[in-house]
Amino acid sequence: MRQAAKVIDVDPQTLFRWLWAGKVKASIVVPIDHRKLYRFTDDDIGKLRRYKAAHYWEGRGPRRRKARK
Repeated sequence: MRQAAKVIDVDPQTLFRWLWAGKVKASIVVPIDHRKLYRFTDDDIGKLRRYKAAHYWEGRGPRRRKARK
């Protein structure tokens, strides 16, 4: 998880939040004890990068839409 966050250049907590909200998915989820280990394939990394480009504004969190007049 942390490695995937580093590759797409977001904070790991941001990636966790996207997962919990259902905005992105990991293709491999391995349950270990009472936790889950998320594994991302190269295709998943590409999807994360596209999601980030469409929804994340570097340094300012999510992109905000301009108000209509």
